Amino acid sequence: METTFHLNANDLDANFLEALKKLFVGKDIVISVANEVDATEYLLSDANRKAALFKSMQEAESGPLISVNLNDYRAQ
Repeated sequence: METTFHLNANDLDANFLEALKKLFVGKDIVISVANEVDATEYLLSDANRKAALFKSMQEAESGPLISVNLNDYRAQ
């Protein structure tokens, strides 16, 4: 089983650890900790992604935009 938790470091407490222990009773577990990256921050962190983002924004602002009905593309 794999579970991902997204939370603030200030929310880590004994109750959280107890919940983990109950969720994975008797199992060996791996705990990996990483900073959560904001989607905008991620896009702006690379020159190519940043350029693609700004190009898309300019196209959206200058139009013309095409409206589509997603129901036309869903499997029957």
